[in-house]
Amino acid sequence: MEPPLSTSGRETHWRRWRGSRQTEEMLSAAQLHRRGVEAINAGKVRAARPLLERGLTRTSDDDLLARIQASLAYVAAETGDPAGGIALCDAALEREAIGAETRGIVQGQRALLQMRSGDTTGALASFGAAIDFLGARPAEKARAHLNRGGVFLQQGAGARAAADFAAAMQDFERAGLHSEVPKAQHNLGYAAFLQGDLVS
Repeated sequence: MEPPLSTSGRETHWRRWRGSRQTEEMLSAAQLHRRGVEAINAGKVRAARPLLERGLTRTSDDDLLARIQASLAYVAAETGDPAGGIALCDAALEREAIGAETRGIVQGQRALLQMRSGDTTGALASFGAAIDFLGARPAEKARAHLNRGGVFLQQGAGARAAADFAAAMQDFERAGLHSEVPKAQHNLGYAAFLQGDLVS
């Protein structure tokens, strides 16, 4: 789920800047977004909201606004309003001047929220759209394949799930995320088992 930033050292980052309201007043929208993402990754989801909302007021760039809205969508879902989160993703996708990469990130976020809300049909469509737009972001594309494969697996569509898990393995390798490959490989093996096949 959006945000894509690493969680490495997240508590250290949080302690370094939390509570610095004067500093926040000087930050750009991009910096506020990054700090909001760091707060989310540190488990401070509610604290991320004002940072992200402040970021929305400091830029007119549709691409950045859409990414901030995607992060706010995560916050909304985590604080009990998944429908509001999906609505934020929809609003972000209505922005005309957003790039393919950002559109893919937002679609992936939307898909996760739909999946968590039980809307598997909508989730599959959104995951498909995300995958189409994330060719230049193999890590995010791999996760979209992995999650869509999970939905297919729940539906008993083993062959489609297997195709997604195999694609996830390739994209994780392309992104250099070799530690993520075993998860996709395990799921691929399970999908093959459900189809009555054996994989080595």
